Amino acid sequence: MVPAAAIAAGILVSRFVAFHRTELLAAIGAFVVLGIIAKVRGARVLPGACCGLGLFCAGALTAVIHAAGAPPELNVEGREVAILGGCVVEPPAVSGERERFVLELEPHARAQVTLYTREGESLPALRYGQKVELDARIRKPRNYGNPGAFDYQRYLARQDIYWTASGAAGTVRVLPGRCGSRFQGAMMGLRAAALDRIARLYRGNEYDTGMMQAILIGQSYQLQKIWTEEYRSTGTFHALVISGTHVAVLAAFFLFLLRLCFVPESAALLLTVVAGWLYALVTGWQTPCVRSAAGLTLFMICGYFYREKRVMNLLAAVALGFLVFDPEQLFDASFQLTFLAVAFLGAFAAPLIRATSGPLARGLRDLADAGRDPYLPPRSAQFRVEMRLLAETLGRALRLPRRAARAMVTWPARILLSVFEIVVTSAAVQLGLALPMVVYFHRVGFSGLSANAFIVPLMGLVVPVGFVAVFTGWAWPARTAGALLWVSQKVVSWHAGMEPNWRIPTPPLWLGVALAGALVAAAVAGRDTSRWLRRMSFAAVAALLVLLLWSPFPADVRPGNWR
Repeated sequence: MVPAAAIAAGILVSRFVAFHRTELLAAIGAFVVLGIIAKVRGARVLPGACCGLGLFCAGALTAVIHAAGAPPELNVEGREVAILGGCVVEPPAVSGERERFVLELEPHARAQVTLYTREGESLPALRYGQKVELDARIRKPRNYGNPGAFDYQRYLARQDIYWTASGAAGTVRVLPGRCGSRFQGAMMGLRAAALDRIARLYRGNEYDTGMMQAILIGQSYQLQKIWTEEYRSTGTFHALVISGTHVAVLAAFFLFLLRLCFVPESAALLLTVVAGWLYALVTGWQTPCVRSAAGLTLFMICGYFYREKRVMNLLAAVALGFLVFDPEQLFDASFQLTFLAVAFLGAFAAPLIRATSGPLARGLRDLADAGRDPYLPPRSAQFRVEMRLLAETLGRALRLPRRAARAMVTWPARILLSVFEIVVTSAAVQLGLALPMVVYFHRVGFSGLSANAFIVPLMGLVVPVGFVAVFTGWAWPARTAGALLWVSQKVVSWHAGMEPNWRIPTPPLWLGVALAGALVAAAVAGRDTSRWLRRMSFAAVAALLVLLLWSPFPADVRPGNWR
């Protein structure tokens, strides 16, 4: 955690302070020499401090090396019509009478093209690797002028997209020759085939088609705001977009299938990792999928070598790798929300589950085997004995076989423990993401605590069932996935009816810093044996959270400016 935090701090500071490479290289060398000297002389604190400062300078150096250059320019003015030519590098997405794709004009210079049809025209069937040209109106992306609004221009520039273009479908001309890489073409072919299969399975149902394409493949072009607004307001929108959850669900399903096929564990782990990276490629190499695939790979490698699995160390290692190769990710809302969510799961949810429901769930395994009792912790062993006695009592009272009586006891207990763990997980995520949700979206989904308890398991079933339908082309799993999607929509609608429709202003800087510090203190105090420290830290978190949501601060109104 310390190296990741030091490098992130260096990247953050470099955003406000202009460093030079020679200065940073000299500082890194000086800290290395000083740390070695301090270590040789037996100092305790100084070597660690030198290591941290050296990593801080390394983070700043990484940001300087990866600093973006000047954006490319086109010799066009305003919305002038020009002839664009290039390579199709993203499969077209069709929505009604419109088609959108990405055209690479030159390396690292792309345009997002939207085609529309006129009378008697039809949309062209484009695919990855085709050379095309068209007559289009070109303009540079622009942001809304509202303070704190989403930086759409920077979002596109991170994908090397510097222009948006629109033109008639009839002006598209496919040129001879091929472009792009064959490997990427094969991946995009799989993506296009999956999207086409989903469209055929749900033909005539625009809602199911758009939602399933977004959930399974990450194609969100057909999503309509009216479909997703309730998911946004209840804090469950993450279930609709490609995220690490999808990779985790697919990995668990894949491991389960391989176990049914009696595949050796080492081979099953390797195949699951390969499947995770293949899914990341098919979904268009979207950053959340790549991060999750990297975490899955590291998790599987550590498990193969029987290393203890620690969520925070795993999270820090993945974050460290991505920040070194792309320091700009530190300022992406997606990166921050993803890593904060997992960090709070590791810092709050996992310890709480280990202390409460974890021993009980462990005690339910192989309940009939009384020989395991002496080898379990006292709490787990006691729970096993009590549940076994309860099963015997029910069996005698209802005259049931022993196996049926144990099932009547264990299955309800497992369901209750699972619901408890889902609620704890959802609460930890809601607590940890309250501040960034207010800063970026000016809202907190109060109903998300219970909504996620239903939506996460439902979507956990939609993803594997949907992929079974995509791979097989069978109608019944497609209908099953559609039914699960319908249930999730009803659950979200019910919760949205209870969600208060208010917006929360951006908090003062001191409040954000204080709340972040209190959360870190609460995570550290949770591992301490002192009840007083735990109570004080959690009381501070509660008080600052009330201030954040209540927001009793005067509005930032400046005479003569729009507000």
